[in-house]
Parts: sequence; structure tokens; C-alpha cells
Amino acid sequence: MDFLLTKNCIKSLKWAPLFYLLNAYWMLSNKQIFDGWVFPRLSNEEAMESGHHFYTTLTLNQTTPMLLLTLATVGTFLLRRYYKSNL
Repeated sequence: MDFLLTKNCIKSLKWAPLFYLLNAYWMLSNKQIFDGWVFPRLSNEEAMESGHHFYTTLTLNQTTPMLLLTLATVGTFLLRRYYKSNL
């Protein structure tokens, strides 16, 4: 074990909050759980519709705070990358 292993682990784990926020947003915007929408399938060959569409991001609902936190986190990562190379 050396310092390089720890450094690589921390480098990889810095993206974990962003992936967590994206997954949480996806789960909270699930219409089948929180709004009671059911999308029946007529046969097993059809893909199940999830109710996730772009218009769901344009409405104010229980997922709005998670979306704002995700956008702030992405902005923070982008600003850190930009200013780290310019400082």
C-alpha cells in the first residue's frame, strides 16, 4: 500500500456525490411511486414506460430541490476544474 492508491481512490470518489444526486433525482421523479401512475403493458414484448420525460424537469414538484442541488454540484465541479488550471 502506498500513497498512490489512496490518491486514486479519493480522485474516483469525488464524483460519488454527483452520481448520488443524479440517482436520487431519477428515483424521486418516478411517477409510478409518488404519483400513482401505472403504465400497463399489453404483452411481455413491450418495454415498460417509466413516465420519465423532459417535461418533468420543467415542473415544480418534490424533485426540484434535488435538481437544483445537482446543478449546483455540476457548476462547482466545472468551476473547480476551470480555476484549478488558471490559478
